Amino acid sequence: MDTKDFIMLALGAYGTGLSTWLAVASWRDKRRVLNVEAGFGAPFPATSFQLVMTITVSNPGHKSVTVNSVGYRLPDRSELLLIDPGPQVRFPHTLSEGTSCIAIIPAGDMLNTLRARGYEGTVSVDPFAKDALGKQYVGKPYKIDMNIRP
Repeated sequence: MDTKDFIMLALGAYGTGLSTWLAVASWRDKRRVLNVEAGFGAPFPATSFQLVMTITVSNPGHKSVTVNSVGYRLPDRSELLLIDPGPQVRFPHTLSEGTSCIAIIPAGDMLNTLRARGYEGTVSVDPFAKDALGKQYVGKPYKIDMNIRP
C-alpha cells in the first residue's frame, strides 16, 4: 500500500465517521425525550404543612411533547394514575424544549392507597409519564417508606 492509497483510505474512513455522526445527531434532535423523576417534600408556598409525593417531568429534547398522564408503576406491575395532579398542572400538558412540570399527590393519600393494596415496609415504585402518542417514559425506581407519618 503506497501513500496515495493510505490517504484515500483515511479520507474514506473520515467521511464515513462524519456521516454516521451527523445521522445520529439528526436522529437525536428529532426524537421525543422526557425525563421522569419521583420525589418527596412539602409544597412551597403552602398555607398548611402537608407532605407530598411528586413526579417531575422534564423535556430536555428539541421537540415539544404533550404529556397526557403521570403515575406510579407498583411492584405488582399495576399502575396508579394521578387523576388530580395538583394546582400547578392540568393534563394534557404540552412541554416545549427545556421546560418541566410537577404533579403532586398528598403523601397520606399515597400511603393509604398502598396500604389498601397490602403493601408494607419499603415499597419501590417506578414513576412514569405517558405522551399523546401513547409512549411511556419511566423514571428511576423510587423507594417509599410506609412507616413515615405524613
